This record gives sequence, structure tokens and C-alpha cells, in this order.
Amino acid sequence: MDRACSVLAYASGVWTGAGACTRAWPELRFASGLAGAVCRQVEQRPAMAGAASAAAVQRRVVRVLLVEDEEIHRVLARALLKSAVGGGGVELDEAGNGAEAVRRVREGGAGAYDLIITDKQMPVMDGHEATLQIRGLGVTTPIVGLSSDCRPPDVDAFLEAGADDFTPKPLSKEKLNRILVKFNLA
Repeated sequence: MDRACSVLAYASGVWTGAGACTRAWPELRFASGLAGAVCRQVEQRPAMAGAASAAAVQRRVVRVLLVEDEEIHRVLARALLKSAVGGGGVELDEAGNGAEAVRRVREGGAGAYDLIITDKQMPVMDGHEATLQIRGLGVTTPIVGLSSDCRPPDVDAFLEAGADDFTPKPLSKEKLNRILVKFNLA
């Protein structure tokens, strides 16, 4: 189990060295059924002093809708978002397909999310169609397409559907930071 966590930590770009899994990782689960808690966060970061502490408290929470049908990709995105957003934190909603994403956005209203990250291929409704329908609701929230299909026609299809950006899978710390900075969410 510790080896599996170490591999995921290294692959995601947030590896902090030997023992990282026992010190700095929230509970992770694998869709493949490796079972139970792989890692638990037990390390408490020292409290920041003065203005730095006040600035961290003032940061707003970033609200993200992750549209992804594969559990392992959701696990990775959860860990990366928690690591990247930092001080203000992240409120993460998850949808397993495009139809569920459209429903969540419709129910939450146009300003429900600060960022939507959507996969391309999913059951029920794919990411292109979900993006079209979300834009049809008048939602201007940044939408980022995410797929292992990153040939120019695939990227163009996302952008033509109304996505603001595209990044190839797998999501990494660097890719997520670029997205957060681009949309002033970092």
C-alpha cells in the first residue's frame, strides 16, 4: 500500500520524499479495488505568523466541478487540488458524466463554480456535449477540457464547444497550477 501511494505521489508531482505518504497525503482510494485507506494525513503544518497567516485566512474558497468517470483520475485531481489551492481551500463537486454535470450547474446557477474541469469520453454524455449545454445555460465559468486524446481535432472540438482551455491527461501539479493562474484562482 505504501508503495502504491508513493507512486501516485511521485506521478502527481507533489512528492515530498521518503515517508511522504504517512506525512502529507489525505486518504486516497483506488478504483481498482486495492482497498481502503492508502494514505492518511497526520502531519500538522506549523501555524503561520503575522500577515502571512492573515492573508491565508482571507483567501477565498475555490469552487470546482470535476467531471470525470474514472475514479483514479478523480483521486489524483482531489489530491492535486487540495495541494495547489492551499490557504482558502477548495470545494470540490464531482460528476461521473456530462449529464450529471449539466444538472449540477443548472441546479447551482450560473455562479455556482469558479472552475469546471471535464473529461472528454464518459458514459451518458461526453465532455463536448456537456460543455455545449453548460454554455447554453449562459454560464461563463471557465471550462477546461481534459483528455488523453490530445490531437489537434480533439482539442479544437473542446474549444469549439465552448471550453476556455484544454490540457492533456494525466493532470499534474504543474498543469493544474497553470490553469489556476490563468483563471486567477491561485
